[in-house]
This record gives sequence, C-alpha cells and structure tokens, in this order.
Amino acid sequence: MVVLTASQSREADRLAIETRGIPSSILMENAGKAVFESLKQNVPDLSRKRVVVVAGPGNNGGDGRIVMRLLKGVARDVRIVDVGAGFSRPSQHPEWDARSLHACDIIIDALFGTGLSRPMEGEAKAAIEAINRSKKWVIAIDIPSGLSADMGEPLGVAVKADVTVTMGRPKLGLVLPQGAPYVGRLEIADIGVPDEIYGTLGSRTHWVTQEDVQPWFEKRGADTHKGTYGHVLLIGGSETKAGAILLSGRAALRTGAGLATVVLPDRAFRKFPKGFLELMYEPLPSHRSGTLARKAWVKLAKVLEGKAAVAMGPGLGMNAETKVLVRNTVLKATSPLVLDADALSSLSPPDLKKRKQPAVLTPHPGEMSRLTGLSTTKIQKDRIGVASDFAVKYGAIAILKGFRTVTASPDGNVFINSTGNPGMATAGMGDVLTGVIASLIAQGLEREKAAVAGVYLHGRAGDRVAERLGDRGLLASDVIDELPHAIRELIENEVRL
Repeated sequence: MVVLTASQSREADRLAIETRGIPSSILMENAGKAVFESLKQNVPDLSRKRVVVVAGPGNNGGDGRIVMRLLKGVARDVRIVDVGAGFSRPSQHPEWDARSLHACDIIIDALFGTGLSRPMEGEAKAAIEAINRSKKWVIAIDIPSGLSADMGEPLGVAVKADVTVTMGRPKLGLVLPQGAPYVGRLEIADIGVPDEIYGTLGSRTHWVTQEDVQPWFEKRGADTHKGTYGHVLLIGGSETKAGAILLSGRAALRTGAGLATVVLPDRAFRKFPKGFLELMYEPLPSHRSGTLARKAWVKLAKVLEGKAAVAMGPGLGMNAETKVLVRNTVLKATSPLVLDADALSSLSPPDLKKRKQPAVLTPHPGEMSRLTGLSTTKIQKDRIGVASDFAVKYGAIAILKGFRTVTASPDGNVFINSTGNPGMATAGMGDVLTGVIASLIAQGLEREKAAVAGVYLHGRAGDRVAERLGDRGLLASDVIDELPHAIRELIENEVRL
C-alpha cells in the first residue's frame, strides 16, 4: 500500500470530504472505532483495565474522546487528561502527570497528529515525558505524539508507543527505521476514505504487507513438472566459504524452484557439505587462492545457457581472476541476474550499465557505499533516496538491505519491507535472500515483484522462526526450512493480525 507524507494524508481527507461528501465527523468516528477495536484485540481482560486518554486540542484529541466514549462500560475505568493548548503556556503543575498516570494500566496517546511541525515544549512536552516515564502500555492514535510524520524523528521528544493505529495509509515517518522505536507495532485502519483517492496523490513509496504480496502466490496446478518452475543457476563459494552458496541453493529450492545448480570452485567442492542431495553441482577450475579461476569461463559460459535465473556472489571471493568471471557473466549472460556480495564488489558502475539482461542487486550499506562513493552514514540517513537514485541511474532493481529493507525500481517506485527481526542479523541471511529472489524469478514472477516478494518472504520466514525461538540464535538454515511454511501462509490466505 502507498505511504503518505503528512500533506498527502491531509489531502486525502480533504478529497474524501469535499469530493465524496463524507462528513469529517464520520472519518473521526471511524478512527475512534478503529482504536477501540485494536484495544479489544491487543489487551486481554480489557474489562479489568483502567484507561487514561491523554488528549490534545485538535482532531487527534477528538479521536481520543470518541475512544473514551466507546470504552465506557467496557473498561474498568476511563478518564481523560486534557493537555490544552500545549505550546502557549509552561506546565503550571508538573506533578499532575505522575498522579494522573500512576494508577492506570493503559494510556491512549491522543495529543497530536500528523500536522505537528515544531518542537514540543511546555505542557505538551511535560505530558509526553510523563507518558514515557510511566512505563505503561501505550497505544497512539495515528502517530505517536511528537514524532515527525515525514522524517520519523522526534520533534524534541516523542511518545514511545507499544501500538500505533494509523488512519487510512501509513505515514512516511512511521515506516522509516528511525521511527520504529516510537511506533511499536504498526496497524493500519480503514476509516472510509475510498482507495482510489490514495492513488491520485502521487506517492511512489509503498509499505509492503501480507495483502500486497498475497496475490502473487497461488496453488500449483496438477499438470506441472519440475521444468515448469524454472532452473536456477547459483555461482559462488570458495575454498574457505563454501557454505554461502549452499545456503543460496537450498533457499532457491525451498522457495519452489524446480531445479537448482550450484557452480563453485573444484577445491571448494571437495570440502562442500553434501547434505542437501536435491542440489546439482558444477565444480569448475580453481585459482590457487581457492576461488574460481579465469579459465573456468569456457565451461561457465555453457552452463549459463538456458537458465531461468542466475544468482552470483555469495562466498565468491575477490581474486582478480574471479572478478573477470563476474564481469563476463554480467556482460554476456542472457538470463535475469541476481547479484550479491562479492559479485557486487567485483563490478564497477560502468560494468552495470553495459549488461544486457535485467538485474536485481542486493547490497548492504557497505556494498552500496563502494558502488556509489557515498559514506555509509549518508546512505543510512537517506536509504530511500540513495536506493532510488541508484536504481534509476543503472536501470536495475536495487535492494538496500538492513532494517526496513528498501527495494527501489528504475521507474521510481520504492518499497519498504515490513517483515524481519533483529535475530536475522547473523551470517548467511543475505545468501538466503539471494536464493529466494532468484527462485521467484525462475518461477516466472516479474523481477520487481520477485524482489519485493522475496524480501517480504525472507523476513516473514525469519519472523516465524523468532516466534518459536526468540530473537537470538537464529540460523540462516532455520529460515530456509521455514520458507515453505511462510509461502503456505500466503497461499492459504491466513490472516495475521
């Protein structure tokens, strides 16, 4: 679904009111109902909970009052703290916050919405600080108060919510990495603005959720065979890093490719674990360093023929002769490419422009830094802008990995991923992603969809593992084994709240 700036969000509401005749009171009532329903779903034994609504003077406060009305007779106790004008006066009674919030179980943040543009001060700042000090369970209406709707950074201070229920469509600041510590779990509520209005606002940024990728996964027909689902070629590995390309190959098969062949140096193959018997192997001549030698190209050129997708890079190494093979593959292969890790580091920007086939590139910030000449600090501060500029410049799908992975297309569309967890910050996870994306391309998914769906699926499989094991000790192989379950979740249309 599209992601909106603050001004686009206000424009959507205006168009709904002025061109569709939807009263603003109905939009507010629907917003309040959405928060009420979220409370019922997220809070066990709501009837035993004491709730405080911290309300501001504008529409956000109005939403909070609707929630308060709906909670009457449902929660044990519901009270409201009216913060008032917020900016114009200092806090006259700084002790009010502790007394008002001390006895409650739940705080509803209804102070400020997306229109906020200046730093918090006075009573508003005191209220936000009090909410954060309280350590209570907090649900924010539309956006945590004090958080910039466009930048995802606090305007001095911002509420740290456990759940944020945003209205209509996510706001940019809610899905940027820097906003995550304040947003908590993001829920998107339909408040009655027609979907087509959002399509008129010009947003090219998208928040990728289950409902976005679900249409791309269908049950397989009975009259199919392994050739129906594509043959993936995976090139990588070296004598000391043989496992990386094995992870990619296993991931390709677990994602549903009909066939997968791993190309690797013969010296690496002798040490290669053969536990995944369904993979096919093409050992090629090695350089003395244990990486692929230049003379391997003669055979590799033949192996490339007829493959539905080619992935290259995991564990490949950076020997000068290996770099020649990378460039030859990029310049001469006719199949769609997925380039990762050492393959990216072996290429220069001119090499990328000379390629003949569509490509998906999967750099982490360090690799993007080498490709663009930008510092990793600058890249991390503008992940969307950097990925988008790179994709447009080189006509490739660019996947900038990391928290809230960004996938950018040459046409200017940007996709921010919603899945994944800190437990996935471990060796081999990028190799798995490479195999997943190559597999989806081989199965016939258009490359932009394959990239977006692959990132989502990879993260969702990781989330499913973390739900069982926690966020420490996850292995890349755990995620591989969970991929079929994550795919089945999509095909069977299991709804995740």
